[in-house]
Amino acid sequence: MSEIIYPDEAKARVRELLSQLAKLTDARDLREMDRQAAIHLATPEEVRIAIRDINAEFDEHLETVNASIAETEAELRAVGVFTGETVTDASAGYQIVFSNGRTTYDAKALDAIIGAPGNEWLSKYRVDGKPSVSIRKVKRG
Repeated sequence: MSEIIYPDEAKARVRELLSQLAKLTDARDLREMDRQAAIHLATPEEVRIAIRDINAEFDEHLETVNASIAETEAELRAVGVFTGETVTDASAGYQIVFSNGRTTYDAKALDAIIGAPGNEWLSKYRVDGKPSVSIRKVKRG
């Protein structure tokens, strides 16, 4: 038999886990900074200058290519809607996947209709999806 977890206990556990996640990511970030510092110290100045120059040379070209990629992706999304289907170009190694827009209804209004006398039978057509949780970074306070 599983243990009953009450909402306040769950919130407290979530806060503990969020704190643990923050400590772990801080430790990882600190270790990554230490690694970058060690690499910097181990790299001779002339090599660092050469790397900086190489990055500068490639950055401008990559910015142009990335902008072109973004424009092409935007056009693919716009044109792809009109196809009404998934289109694959195996030789290019890409495809667009067409999906119909998600249909939603005003749950409060429908609940009011279902709650009205004689409409209870409509409740059998209600389907609620599984709840989910996403983890997002927020500004620390």
